[in-house]
Amino acid sequence: MKRRASGFSLLEVVVALAVLALSFGVLFRVFGQSLGNIGRGEQYSRAAAVAEAQLAALGAVSSRRLRSYEADVDDGFHVVVTVTPPKRDGRLASLPVKPYRISVRVAWDRAGRSGELTVDTIRLGRAE
Repeated sequence: MKRRASGFSLLEVVVALAVLALSFGVLFRVFGQSLGNIGRGEQYSRAAAVAEAQLAALGAVSSRRLRSYEADVDDGFHVVVTVTPPKRDGRLASLPVKPYRISVRVAWDRAGRSGELTVDTIRLGRAE
């Protein structure tokens, strides 16, 4: 009686290694994309904090202090604040406050990756 060898053949080992290599390739790609997404998310979070700080800096809105401006702020962010006064409307003339549209655009360019975040809000300001 012939005794059959136990274990794996060379072909089975090569196929298993090929499948394993393909699996690792896919996993490395997924992890690489995840790290890139984390970096982009961090930039958007920082840009949101910069936009929030710019809105807070406006404080109580009054028509004398309200102006549009551009500035370069910390960590390479470029900020454009646009203030749009209310339209002249007879219905608003008698109100003690007026609605101002404020738009804060934060842009950045780091290591060849650029991004932009825009925050729009309406603030009530004293009519003067």
